[in-house]
Amino acid sequence: MKLNQFCVHRVVEELSTALQTRNALLAQFLPSIDFDDFPGWSREKVLKLISNEQDDASTIPLDEGDNRTSSPGTTTVWGEIDELDHEWDESKREQEYASPVGDDVNGLAVQQGAGSYLGVSSIGAALRVLFVVWPPARQSYLQLRGTLLRSQLDPAQRQLQNYTRPETSKDRSGSFLPSAEQAAVDAYFEHFHAMIPMIDEVWFRSLFQTQFRTDDAWLALLNMVLALGSIAAGDDQTHVIYHSRTQQVIGYNTFSSGNLEVLQALILLGGQYLHYINSPNTAYLVMGTAFRMAIAMALHRDTVGGIQPQNHALENLPSSATNMGRLSRAEIRRRTWWSLVCTDTWAGILLGRPTVTRWDPVTMDIALPNDLLVHADHVSQGDRDWTGTSLRLSAEFAKISSRIEYRLSQFSRLNGREVIAFETQLQAWNKSRPPTFVLGTACPRSIRYSRVNMHYRFHIARLVMSRPHLLRLAENTASSEPLTFVAEDWRAVSICRDAASAIINEASRTHSQNRVSVWHSSWYLFQACMVPLLSIALGRRLPSDQAFDEDMVNSWKESLERAIRTFRAMAPYTRSTDRYMDVVESLYNGIVTNYELEQQATMSNGSAFNDLLVMAGADTGSLSPSNVRDFDLFPSWFDDNLAFGDEGMNWQWSFDQWLLDNLSSQQGG
Repeated sequence: MKLNQFCVHRVVEELSTALQTRNALLAQFLPSIDFDDFPGWSREKVLKLISNEQDDASTIPLDEGDNRTSSPGTTTVWGEIDELDHEWDESKREQEYASPVGDDVNGLAVQQGAGSYLGVSSIGAALRVLFVVWPPARQSYLQLRGTLLRSQLDPAQRQLQNYTRPETSKDRSGSFLPSAEQAAVDAYFEHFHAMIPMIDEVWFRSLFQTQFRTDDAWLALLNMVLALGSIAAGDDQTHVIYHSRTQQVIGYNTFSSGNLEVLQALILLGGQYLHYINSPNTAYLVMGTAFRMAIAMALHRDTVGGIQPQNHALENLPSSATNMGRLSRAEIRRRTWWSLVCTDTWAGILLGRPTVTRWDPVTMDIALPNDLLVHADHVSQGDRDWTGTSLRLSAEFAKISSRIEYRLSQFSRLNGREVIAFETQLQAWNKSRPPTFVLGTACPRSIRYSRVNMHYRFHIARLVMSRPHLLRLAENTASSEPLTFVAEDWRAVSICRDAASAIINEASRTHSQNRVSVWHSSWYLFQACMVPLLSIALGRRLPSDQAFDEDMVNSWKESLERAIRTFRAMAPYTRSTDRYMDVVESLYNGIVTNYELEQQATMSNGSAFNDLLVMAGADTGSLSPSNVRDFDLFPSWFDDNLAFGDEGMNWQWSFDQWLLDNLSSQQGG
């Protein structure tokens, strides 16, 4: 009796350990699928989920041990994707405003293919390199994606994410209380105007209050101001209505004539709003249209003697708007041009695409914005126009940033000397800022958000131009080739880490409690977190004589923990679509936790192969090439053709052969 109980107990133990082994392997190859849920699912739902898992895997690089031949569409270790087609569709995202995780450009979109073209310093490139250097991070990330994907399939969750889109009309009356629109206008000029001060505030407010104009050009500009202003005022739904109104008045017929208000509306649409709703490729195309219109209107050229008031902006003003606060027509044109250049550059440096908007002094001679109040009928030497100063500094920065963007889009890699040269230019610009625009000093309320964003953009430019060197270090490490870094290259890596540290420190030290500032700072913080994540992963793969100091690694871990706490503190003010904290936390756990487990496994003095056999309850000495085929690692219902495609049988044969080879080598030894 006792013998039978012992046998049963042993059989149960063996079955239990075998099941654990199978689950571990399934989790490794299909990490985003929760197999515990399968018994209650239909076959169609299971097939759909595994199909989505295969689609996700197609966008992730091959593991280091994969020896398949490269083909079109394969990701290189360097991080770029050479796809035959780069296509995307952001229309659904604009309609529903419910895109989990992120968008195509930040490399985090769920359920997409190759997407649009991005260069070597993009977030997507950094993620792909991170997954090559540290595969457990890839598994952790795919598990997060799978969780978000399942939430998309859940009707109840989708109902929480979406809301019924109200009917819209070109008529402003009756839809919203005037007080709500007034609050949106006030919020726009408080939070956005200093960054892109192209609209004459006095002129705009006068027309807004009198509702004097009802033409399409004015309605396009008005509704874009209301859309951004409603976001700044804390409303994360009403902006969709204003955006829809803008779409109704900006169409093909709009481009049949050059119009300053339409151009300004396009700048707000492509330079800010479309990025907020995770449609960066649409924004990219809108900005291209805006540049064509601006050049056709000769905004890139300064007219001798200035430009007199004319056409839509000034000739139709009611008498109530003819006061001393109005800017000259020439100054409005200058500010509109430089607002266009700056907003395009702020987004463009993160894309790695060939630039078509680079500043060209041979063909462009428009003056920088004025930092004194210049009125239409006379020049006053009164109070300084801090918004003009802000745009002037941004314009100078944009010239440097556009040169970096242009260089990053070229085929050849940016070398260490070039990075240091750009760093010198950026530091010179940084030192030239007036004390009012330096963090930690007193400043007018109107420019405080612009000043913080200026600080972030300075460090983002430094980070983006130097991050390819960190990826190159990963390339050397993953390929086991001798490291060919010289002093300038290590200096570039140092610049990258210093910039990331500055962003994390500033974001964790001070973050405003409003949607606009949190939107910007959370995005910059996410960009910065990729650097310590890559650095920690690389530190585990470098040779012992080149390994990073343990104190340095601990400081990176501490900065990531502070960043995660900052993301959590900003959560009440983030967009409903933001998942930056989840992604950073998932990658952090995938790197740090798995490294600790790996260290424990190494200390146990057992190989990964022996650990696998021990988990299965098998005696290494009792297995031989003759009976290894009986060691079934997958349940009977598991279809490797479904999970791995046409290469499923090849994969299984490779695994069996690997097992046989290991057994032979062990028995031979």
